[in-house]
Amino acid sequence: MYVTETAAGRITRVDPKTGATTIYASGLPKSIIGLGGAIDIAFLGRTAYVLVTLVGPDVGGSDIVGIYRVDGPDSFTVIADIGQFALDNPPATPFDVPTGVQYALEAYRGGFLVTDGHHNRVLRVTRDGHITVLQAFGNIVPTGLEVRGRTIYMAEAGPVPHLPENGKVVAFRPGSTTPREVASGSPLLVDVEFGRRGRLYALSQGIFGGGPAGSPARRTPAPW
Repeated sequence: MYVTETAAGRITRVDPKTGATTIYASGLPKSIIGLGGAIDIAFLGRTAYVLVTLVGPDVGGSDIVGIYRVDGPDSFTVIADIGQFALDNPPATPFDVPTGVQYALEAYRGGFLVTDGHHNRVLRVTRDGHITVLQAFGNIVPTGLEVRGRTIYMAEAGPVPHLPENGKVVAFRPGSTTPREVASGSPLLVDVEFGRRGRLYALSQGIFGGGPAGSPARRTPAPW
């Protein structure tokens, strides 16, 4: 299991059998404002790619917002400048951070899918760095991603204050105009994954405790 550590700018590898941890890669851009930095990781074959967000000049940083390929324990190559794409292609929904707040990275058909929870859209990124908007939404705050065949499953946190009725899992395919609702009713959903026997699980961070967008939940909700 590979875990991103945003404050440390590194990837930790966890042995699920023993719980032992080792540093897989370090030297990635760190979180600047308490959010962002190296936020997610995905593999294409045996090559790791890391999604890095909220590290650009618009939040006081000097690094590139985008996808970094891991070339070695402390060596990386930026393969997609998502921050610049966002600046050149702003969303239709209101925003405060011009480079967006990317959240999840998922391997898809030889490339990647990326959610932007601030710009309310899913991006498709090729391995050579070509970026397009795969699906744009209203203010639904897309978060986690999962893929089964050509179908994309996406968690929605819903807009602040992340009410349970706005916490949803939806499914769609490239070219579809309206996502299909799979499940709803849990607050501040942050991920969706398939488990054993084809069961679909969604992760709820909990009841929103107030504050600005991006503030964490304060307590765990009742079971969904």
